[in-house]
Order: sequence, then structure tokens, then C-alpha cells
Amino acid sequence: MSVEFTSNQIYDIAILSGVKLTEQVFKRQLPVGLIGEAAKKALSNLKSSYKQYQENLLQEEGEKCGRFAKRVSANWRELKDPSMLKVLDAVSVKLEQLANKRITKENKLNPILLFFHRIGHCLRGHGFNTKGEWSLALASKIRREKMQIYKRGLKDAILDTDVSTVADSHKRITEMAEQTNALFDEQFLEVLDDIIFGHKEQYDGVGDKKKHTFYSHLSDEKQRLFRERLLARDDWFMQAFDVVEGLKDEKIIAFITDDMVSKCLEFNLFGIIQTCQEKIQTNAAQRDPGQQCLVNFFKILFEKVVKSSINKSDYIKVAKVFALQNHRLFILALWQEIEKNPKVLTRQEIKNLKENVKID
Repeated sequence: MSVEFTSNQIYDIAILSGVKLTEQVFKRQLPVGLIGEAAKKALSNLKSSYKQYQENLLQEEGEKCGRFAKRVSANWRELKDPSMLKVLDAVSVKLEQLANKRITKENKLNPILLFFHRIGHCLRGHGFNTKGEWSLALASKIRREKMQIYKRGLKDAILDTDVSTVADSHKRITEMAEQTNALFDEQFLEVLDDIIFGHKEQYDGVGDKKKHTFYSHLSDEKQRLFRERLLARDDWFMQAFDVVEGLKDEKIIAFITDDMVSKCLEFNLFGIIQTCQEKIQTNAAQRDPGQQCLVNFFKILFEKVVKSSINKSDYIKVAKVFALQNHRLFILALWQEIEKNPKVLTRQEIKNLKENVKID
């Protein structure tokens, strides 16, 4: 059975932008009920027909800036759909390439021709621009819109509180990782401020936080930027906890890096202890399922601090704070670490620490 590929404006835009159509696109064009060898042959014919259509379209319109820009402008509503993000990205790149070539040619026109060219475009509603300038402005508009679509999609996935769609939310965030890692640094920081740090994710108790899924799929460079932005915030500890809440200890350990430990050693640790104490008391009263994870996160963070270059006077200061706030769990962890290195504190100081009394 011979099956011809049927195109439309969106497919044409994708083809002209260099985007490969998916297998699902071809299968949707197969006649209903085909199975076995008949289906394979029809699919083969369909793809062959597509290849010929693709070659003809590219040959006819592949380098025509104005015509491509008109296609994009005329189908703007369909292209703004969240499922079209990859196509939009390719469209903006293609538009810029064509526009820059077109502008190079337009710059060679004499001033009178260029003036009438701009007047013609102005009458068509494209402003007082040349064809190349209008196309370049359209590419810029697409990049801005693409960013807004991306942010809306990410925000919806991160803040989705429907337990039945949690797995789908994680999948959507994972699928968006390529676009996330392709963001410019200033765009990425905007996403962190507006979405990741700008909204509290509800703990659902059924798996990893979606913010952790976002973080775990970042490139090394983007993870570095993530931690830098996180640690620059006054509320960095609770923001960090919002990423790791519900995780198993090994994932928490992987998330806590040397720069977080260094942050604690600046003695912001004492403010964190107070915040942690208040949070634990509130959670305990509400029987929040995230309470134990908060305790574990703080304990792991503190143990890493203790194992770093903390000195004798610092041990005593930390122990005093723990004693005052009755953090027996953390006092025990501190004492156990000190016992491994008895030269840090005197025997009497260790005894006092163990008994949770005042340390002079």
C-alpha cells in the first residue's frame, strides 16, 4: 500500500527549522487497521514520501527569510503550545540565521530603496523595519516567549500537588533538563529565584522532592550556580531542606557539599540551629512526616562540619548552643566525633560535654 506524507503549516515550520519529525507523527498518518508486514511497508513508503517532500520544501523555501518569518508569524498561536518548545528553539535559531544573512544584503541597498522597503513593511504591520530586521525581532520575541513557556511548565510540574500525577511531574522535569541546562546563566538564575526558591514545594510523602529531581539533572556547571545562589540567601538552610526533604540519607549526603560546610563554619550555623529547633518543634506538634528528614539533614550537615577544620574553641561554642537548646542527638554526635580525636578537648571538657552541663 502506498501512503503519501501529508504536511501542514506546523510540520513545514519544523522541517524548515531542521527539526526531525517523530515516529509518532508518521504512525498517525497510517491507515487504521494495518498490521504486520503491510504496516511496515506502508510506514516505509510514508517515510520515503516525507523525505521527498522535505527535500522539495527545503529547496524551494529553505533560505527565504521573509516567507519563513510569515509562516512563523501566521502560526504563532499553535507554536506557543508548551509541547512546541523544541520547535520554537530551532525556529528562533533559523530565523536569526536567515535574518542576519538578509540584513547583510539589505545593508548594500541604496538609501532610497531601503526607505521604500521599510515603508512597505510598515504598511504590512511589521513596523518601520526591513524584512531582515522584522525577522530578527520575531526571533527575539520567540526566545522571550519560549522562556515564559518553559517557566510556566516548570512551575506547574514543581508545584503539582496531585499525588496521582507525581510520577508524571518528575518525568516532565526530567524531560525539561536539556532545556534547563541550555539556559544562559542569567536566565537560569531567574528560574531559581522565581520558581525554585520563590515557591515552597509541598511535601507529599511518596518520593523525592521534585526540586531534587530538578537539581539532580543539572549539569555540573548549573549545579555550581544553583549552590552559589542558594548559599547567597539568608534562608539558605530551609531552602536547601526544601530540596532534600523526604530523601534517603545517602542522597542528602551527596547534596551537602564542601561549600555548604564552609557556610556553616562562618557561624551562620548558630542561626541555623535556632531555625532548626523552631521548625522541629512546629513539625512535631503537627506530626509532619518531614520532621525526621529535617533532623537527619541537620545531623548529617553538622557531622560534616565537625569533621572539617573546626577548632577547640569552636567545639565548645557549638556544644554550649546545643546544651542550651537540648539538642541531645547532636551533642552525642559531637561527642562521638571528639572522642575520635581526644587532643581537641581535655578529658574534663569531654566529660562535661557528655553529661550536657555548662562548659566554661
